[in-house]
Amino acid sequence: MEDQTEEQDSSSNGQSAASSEQSDGENTQQNTLSPFGSLIPDEKLFDCLSFVMVCKKHNKVAVKTDKIGSWLPFVALDPSDKWLDRAITGAAQILNHGDLTAYSDMERIPFGHPELIHLMHLQLPKAQKVIVKRTTFYVVIRNDTEEDWRCCNDDMEINWVLIDDVIARKVEHIWGPEVYTMLEHSNKAARFTVISELFVEDATKYVTGEERTSKEGDLLRAATYGEEETMKIYADYIQHCWPSEFMCCHSFVKYMSKFGWNPSDGKLKSIFRAFDYSRNGHIGLYELLFGLAAMDQKTKHGGNAGALRLTYIFRYYDDNIDGSLDFSDVVRMIKDINAAKNKDENSEREAEARMKAMGKETADKITFPEFLKTVANNKFAGTSLLFRSQYNVMKTLSKLEQ
Repeated sequence: MEDQTEEQDSSSNGQSAASSEQSDGENTQQNTLSPFGSLIPDEKLFDCLSFVMVCKKHNKVAVKTDKIGSWLPFVALDPSDKWLDRAITGAAQILNHGDLTAYSDMERIPFGHPELIHLMHLQLPKAQKVIVKRTTFYVVIRNDTEEDWRCCNDDMEINWVLIDDVIARKVEHIWGPEVYTMLEHSNKAARFTVISELFVEDATKYVTGEERTSKEGDLLRAATYGEEETMKIYADYIQHCWPSEFMCCHSFVKYMSKFGWNPSDGKLKSIFRAFDYSRNGHIGLYELLFGLAAMDQKTKHGGNAGALRLTYIFRYYDDNIDGSLDFSDVVRMIKDINAAKNKDENSEREAEARMKAMGKETADKITFPEFLKTVANNKFAGTSLLFRSQYNVMKTLSKLEQ
């Protein structure tokens, strides 16, 4: 693996994965979704009901949209509320723009019986027995009511979007993937209730649990991420995502801005692509945790940690996501290495020379095994400088806790 001294030569990690003029932690405003009606509970994490609400007549689904992003319509759940009762009143509020009285004179409400399709249990950090729940219902709009009622009316919070557009990922600013994953599940002929859980022991299993000896555990140790650091990321992650379990790219960009990245920096999309090792368009807790560790300045570029870092570097520069690096990808890589070294050289000529040393022409492509072998044989110098964060994540999270 490449000599460690190179990464010590650049205090700013130069051409790190992204850059901006903001200082660490300058943008620390908490960006979170708010429930329908903007009645936000005092707690940052609260029980709620979310809805996959579809109109089969117009082939549309309801999407809640606000200044933060777009997700499923959802309402807060009070401790005294019963799930089904609140599901009915919540759906009624959403369909009639917040006005429950509109249905008081109707013989029957214009939607079918809410069907439970998903339960999410989330354990709060530092509170071993406290569980927050998100319950999701499938609701179908009725179009056979005699009353003068129209479906699929947009308002300030709810937009009715074509189901095909949602499934095709054509809706902008999606906060979490449940908008389309739960819709796809709901469209199945045989539906069943899915239960998912995220507990504290899941968050720490790579530092204190059964996976601590894995290569991912080595990566976290190389970044000096122990139980305390991991729990800080876990707490911040769930507060940011809720009521989603995951981050889509839009949510990820909002999240990273709190550490100093400029949200308009196009490199954040490449960072997200590198974090998304499952290649499914969204990331979970582990993808975030490992990605932050891989970018950390303290993480050495050798051993298991270095080998994993190379997978992130490869995905970061694989611009068209075809599983290989082409000449333009290598040129970008060389440009970033030269910038980190404060060298002003012809990156294209150097990229061509490096590919030739690998037995490649500029029209050829480089697979990951080829890239890994070349770096391991010290024939592609400078990769220790790539994919480095110039912002201190732990410093910012400690400030947010104060």
